[in-house]
Amino acid sequence: MDRQTLFECLVAWINTFDLNTKCENVDDLRDGLVIAKCLNSIDPSYFTNDWISSIKIDTNDNWRLKLVNLKIISKKIIDYYSEILNNPISDFEISNLNLIETNNEVMNIDAINHLLQLVLGCAVNCERKNDFIQIIMEMSENTQHVIKIAIQDLMSKDKNMNIVKNSNSMSFDDDVNYQLKKSMNEINRLNELKDDIEQKCKCLDKQVSELQEEKMAMLSEIEKLKDKLQREDSFRNDPTNDHNMNLKLQQSIKTLQEDLYRLDSEKEKFKLLFEEAKNEKEMLMNRCIKYEQLAKEHQALKDEIDVLKHTSEKVEKLESSIETYKIKLEEMGDLKRQLRALEETNSENLGKVFQLEDEVKKVNPLKSQIEMYKKQIQELHEQILQGQMNQKKLEYEYKSVEEKYDLVLKEKERIQNEFDQIKQDYEQLNINAQVMEQSKTVMDISHDQMMDGLFSSVELVNIPSEIKEKIIRLYHENKLLKNKQNDLIDERLILIQSQYEDEKQRTNDLQAKLSNIQKEKIELDCQLNDLRKKETDLLNQKQNTSQNDQLLKSKDDQINDLKSKLNQIQSQFDTEVRKSEGTIKKFEDIVKNLNAEKDEIKDQKDKEIQTKEKEINDLNEKYRVYLEKAKIVIKSLDPRNSNGNTEVQYLKNQLVEKEKQIKQLMKENERIRNSREQEEQLIASAWYKLGANLNRRTTDERISAVGNSFLSQQRSLASTSMNSNRRITGTQNVNQN
Repeated sequence: MDRQTLFECLVAWINTFDLNTKCENVDDLRDGLVIAKCLNSIDPSYFTNDWISSIKIDTNDNWRLKLVNLKIISKKIIDYYSEILNNPISDFEISNLNLIETNNEVMNIDAINHLLQLVLGCAVNCERKNDFIQIIMEMSENTQHVIKIAIQDLMSKDKNMNIVKNSNSMSFDDDVNYQLKKSMNEINRLNELKDDIEQKCKCLDKQVSELQEEKMAMLSEIEKLKDKLQREDSFRNDPTNDHNMNLKLQQSIKTLQEDLYRLDSEKEKFKLLFEEAKNEKEMLMNRCIKYEQLAKEHQALKDEIDVLKHTSEKVEKLESSIETYKIKLEEMGDLKRQLRALEETNSENLGKVFQLEDEVKKVNPLKSQIEMYKKQIQELHEQILQGQMNQKKLEYEYKSVEEKYDLVLKEKERIQNEFDQIKQDYEQLNINAQVMEQSKTVMDISHDQMMDGLFSSVELVNIPSEIKEKIIRLYHENKLLKNKQNDLIDERLILIQSQYEDEKQRTNDLQAKLSNIQKEKIELDCQLNDLRKKETDLLNQKQNTSQNDQLLKSKDDQINDLKSKLNQIQSQFDTEVRKSEGTIKKFEDIVKNLNAEKDEIKDQKDKEIQTKEKEINDLNEKYRVYLEKAKIVIKSLDPRNSNGNTEVQYLKNQLVEKEKQIKQLMKENERIRNSREQEEQLIASAWYKLGANLNRRTTDERISAVGNSFLSQQRSLASTSMNSNRRITGTQNVNQN
């Protein structure tokens, strides 16, 4: 049967209940609310409203809350089967409930189908089962068929619940399982016999009731016949007929009496058979109860064995963890010794560092004086270089000004020449304009006269009209050309006048520039004289500073000696730092080696655990053999004897003692784990403190070796420059005096 069709049919059956929502897929059933409401409608006296209130409603996407709801529902269903239906089933596996909340659709549907089958079993076996069966019968034929198969599957599971075992338990107790199978087969066979006998009893009851009805009918007929006989005796006149009738009636009465006797005997036989069947049924029921008790005892023993196995595994794990903790404690002792040695070396290094710091503090004041003298010398050199640069700059500016002056003079000459040429052109243009005006007037007069003469001559000669039109047109064109020529001449004159004015302005600007350049030249000459005076002053200062240079050289020698000492101290400090770094690296290598050893120990322990697991499996096999033998002995003994009970009690006492030992071991394990965590935290904090102290020392030593910071250097530079300026001014005043 397909799991999807089974799921759809079960969901269709659940939708027949009075629910506020309609179920369509697995997500609607994951939170368990719908299933709880269905159970409440099946048996509200057991699945009460208080129980429904214990189920979480607002689960949203929290799969843990949904799983809790499903666990509550499955536990209640199992209790219902055992308490109300007197049909105990094994606990619904928690792994199945976990599968409902997984993303695997196939596993989801299988697990939810199992849970819905249990709900269906509750509905079919409860007090209102007829109503629910009627509802199922009203559904479609396909769904009815699938639900019937699901009910049969559930019933077969319930019958064979104590037979079905896990693969681990089958390998654990094969003989007991075989005997249980045999007993369950006998129970099934006896149940079948019981069903057959019940059916036969029912058939016999029906036959007895039918025979009783026939007997009653026959008795009523006999009474009727007797009444008829009594009535007819008085009215009959013929004795022969009466005699024949009596004989017939007597024969019929005899036959009927024989039938009655026969039916009574059969009835008694069937009663005896019914009583025998009842007795057999009671015997079978007693045997079933005994077998169920044996199965329960077997299940309890099996659970105890599983618990013992689990506790033994826990004990082995705890023993292995105790051994690992012991090894780690030994390793921690070695690490503590190494830490003490490192702390001693660090304390020695600290003493050396403090000595070096004292020496550096003694050297620092001399260093500051040396740096001050150096800065003074640098400032003097910078002043000399700056004076030389200013001198060169002024010389360069003077040369550039001279070049500009020469260029301006050349430009002035060129402009003067252009101005003279423009003047000449202007005068010539004026002359040409006067000549052109005179010639123009003459030409106009002559032209007019000529045209008048021409027209008069034409009138006289009577020239054709076409030629006359051409002459007039040419005359007008000639006039227009003359006017255009006059306009062009006027424009040229205006342009020349504007150019002349522009040239005048340019000459004026150049003259103003020349005057400014001459002023700048005078100023530069003054500056050159000042610079020459400053050069002489600087030469005098150089002569004075030569004496200071000798003093500075002696101080430089002292500074070099101090520098060499500082370099030696710094080299010693660097060597010590390298040594400390080497020790740290060695410590890190030791830690790495320890980690490698830990890994090797873990591998060895894994191997030992595997060997121990093999030994445990062998012991389990031996234990199974001994158990089988013990069971055979118990069966061979009389069940009234109390030896079996004493042995069971002895085993239970051993279990209790083992549990106490396990609890003590757990407590010791927690105590050891807490102490180990505290030790690890202390080691980590000490390690970080050590690293921080070393970093601080190295940074302090580097700062002291390098000297002051950038800001302090700048401040010292500023103070030394002020002091040097004051000294220079003092020396100048002394020289002047």
